[in-house]
Amino acid sequence: MAGRGRGRGVFLNKLNDVAAGNFNRRGVTDARKDPLNEILCDIDKLRLGSSAGELSAITDKCSALSTEYQLKSVAQHIYDRCLSNIDFISVGVSLFNSLLPLQVPDFSQKFRSVVLNLVQQDFKGRKGIRYVSTEKFACFTSVLCQIFITFRIKDKLLSPLVGPVCESLEDLITGDANEIDTLFTQLQDCGKLLQECDAARLEQLMMAVRREIIANSKSPRSRSTLLQLVECHARNWEPLGADISKFYCDPQVDGL
Repeated sequence: MAGRGRGRGVFLNKLNDVAAGNFNRRGVTDARKDPLNEILCDIDKLRLGSSAGELSAITDKCSALSTEYQLKSVAQHIYDRCLSNIDFISVGVSLFNSLLPLQVPDFSQKFRSVVLNLVQQDFKGRKGIRYVSTEKFACFTSVLCQIFITFRIKDKLLSPLVGPVCESLEDLITGDANEIDTLFTQLQDCGKLLQECDAARLEQLMMAVRREIIANSKSPRSRSTLLQLVECHARNWEPLGADISKFYCDPQVDGL
């Protein structure tokens, strides 16, 4: 009877381990050592200004991923953080870029395709995203622009993204001050590349900017920001210079 009691105790302990998720083929393990969970925790620790070494460490750990679920989980986790925190986007897209060639057995898509599918889905539903949250939409547009700037296939830009980038930026033109600031920041970053890929499409975008200025429906500060964009475009996206930038930043511009 005593032997049977000890056996039952061991069995119950193992059941508890399974319920806690701490069991594998060899026996009891620590769930925290699951490579996917560890990678997701490391991603959560990243902040604006995180070092190249931190990104490289995560990239190295991702080489151990072995399933479609794991690959998609990493992509989704980085993407969700980008959509919830605009300050994380530069770090997130850099991490995306380092993982682009990653592929797992029995799944034909590379990491790059998984990320682009996420962006494509949200581009199709961007009107709904913006209706619910203009902040999230601003983050989405920023992610899209930074992916256009960063991603390459055989050292070439992803030119099919020109249309979605311009359409998303155009949506911001009629927005509030925060959306206008996002438009300015992202178009400053990607304007020259858009010019090289499709000057005619960029011109359509700039015409929409000019129409919004003429409509006079924005605050003086937002109109000033839009005027800066027109001037940047006219200068082929070269820096405006200290004096001109100072003029646009002058508090007196609010009274124009």
